[in-house]
Amino acid sequence: MDDRFEWLSDFGPCICVDGEKVDVLTEPKEFYAALSSRCKTAKDRVILASLYIGTGDMERALVTSLQDSLADNKTLRVRVLLDACRGSRGSPNSRAILLPLLSEKGVRIALYRTPMLSGWLRKLVPERWNEIFGLQHVKIYVFDNDVVMTGANLSKDYFTNRQDRCVLFRGSKQLADFCEEFVDAVSSFSHGLNPDDSLTAPEISLEDSKTCHDARKVVESMLDSWRNRSGPLSDTRVWPLVQMGQLGVDRDRKATSTLLSRASSKLQIASGYFNLTKDYEFRMISNPNASYDVLMAHPTTNGFFDAQGISGMIPHAYTFLASHFFNRITANNCSRIRLFEYLRPKWTFHGKGLWMLRENEALTFVGSPNFGYRSVERDLELQLAVVTTNVRLRKQLDRECNKLFSYGVPVTSEVFAAPERYVPYWVRLAIRTVKHFF
Repeated sequence: MDDRFEWLSDFGPCICVDGEKVDVLTEPKEFYAALSSRCKTAKDRVILASLYIGTGDMERALVTSLQDSLADNKTLRVRVLLDACRGSRGSPNSRAILLPLLSEKGVRIALYRTPMLSGWLRKLVPERWNEIFGLQHVKIYVFDNDVVMTGANLSKDYFTNRQDRCVLFRGSKQLADFCEEFVDAVSSFSHGLNPDDSLTAPEISLEDSKTCHDARKVVESMLDSWRNRSGPLSDTRVWPLVQMGQLGVDRDRKATSTLLSRASSKLQIASGYFNLTKDYEFRMISNPNASYDVLMAHPTTNGFFDAQGISGMIPHAYTFLASHFFNRITANNCSRIRLFEYLRPKWTFHGKGLWMLRENEALTFVGSPNFGYRSVERDLELQLAVVTTNVRLRKQLDRECNKLFSYGVPVTSEVFAAPERYVPYWVRLAIRTVKHFF
């Protein structure tokens, strides 16, 4: 394996894994099966980091399996990290689903709350809208030494007909250890859930710039402690890339920007919520050595399609953002940048990440970021940069990418001119003001 991607070590620790033990899961049912079987068989640890956990039968079955495993194995430890706002929304909510776990020893449940939503503002903003200020958006699921890295939440849609990405790393103790330490670090500045559904104050309360700086030091120290723990050389290397814009942790953005500028071949990108930052747009347009294929959600596969109220306007907002980028491409004669919309009846699209697939080597980014302003500035994000020469894994990544793009409809000027793609004037006006919240 050559060193063309060694620069990634500037932004995250390098962890070596066995490419023969990495599986790319392309179907939601495979994702659920991986979770379900491991909830039943975990012996040492279960680490779940998600935006939220749903309240349906499939989600309850996972929690029940964890309860059974805890009852059968008194040394099993379970750590859960959710977003405080999203995990507390509605009744029943994620907190209610998870409360039974707290009757067992070895269980800790943490709820992260953005520092942007404190004091009077938290009381003033309606429940559904408080999430725009920032979220715990990381999705990692660890069972003993198996790691499921994904952009999917623990909810029925992601187990059935909401397309996301999912990569399973089997028997990777170092990667599992890293994920556990990462969740522990974030939990230190998150609220704890008690058996009576009350919350305990975090060790580090994110109330001002000083405490945010303290939280940043916790994360940066943890990341730095991994700098020389790569393990034995292998055919596959993994770099965890962390982004916590509100806390000043800026590693994923820098790594992504560097890749967009350095790319010298075809780069394929997916985003369920397409709202590229100005920096990312500039680097793609100004790099003449690479071509870029971008896959985004068609309005009918956007998760907010047919939603009630203002939420129903969100697909229009993303249409406007996509058309704006398309116009920039056209104005700069960038035929090497092509846009596609994921269109699949009765499915929604939540996929995110990127691929650079070469003849003897493959690179992918897989995890939670959507490459937009939210990911860079507001949410807690984590993705893995994976570089491999393993033939089996390269073929899996190639099949995954081709399968996703097979549902991609090319975007042309005629697409945005269609009557059904008309964006109301007030949406166009509003999005210029609030695009950094998307």
